[in-house]
Amino acid sequence: MFLTLLKGAARFLPLWVWVALAALIAGGGGWVWHRLEVAELDASLADAKANARQYASERDQWHDLAKQRQQALGRLRLERRAAETAVRQLQDDLADRNSTYRARQQHIADAPPEDDGPVAPVLREALEALPHAD
Repeated sequence: MFLTLLKGAARFLPLWVWVALAALIAGGGGWVWHRLEVAELDASLADAKANARQYASERDQWHDLAKQRQQALGRLRLERRAAETAVRQLQDDLADRNSTYRARQQHIADAPPEDDGPVAPVLREALEALPHAD
């Protein structure tokens, strides 16, 4: 029925009106399609911007965490160096005391028998419990 009316109307309207009407419909359809595409692109852009903000925030958090861990690592390295220095100092002190102790032990061992005298049993036990330089 619509086509019958359209065919009847085609006889009364000139060709340029039909061309203009077709152009108007095509232009309107193109404009609607364009608006839909722009709306879709705007939504995609908004999503991309939101993601970019989120990623930037996460990046900043990771960066801050990395800085904290780097500072902690620096502190641990300083503590390790201080501990290594303390261990070396302790080893040097122990080596000095050991050499002094061994020298005193040797002096006691080299003493003539006449320098030996009575010693309290508690003191003798303590002296005998000391490690010997073998």
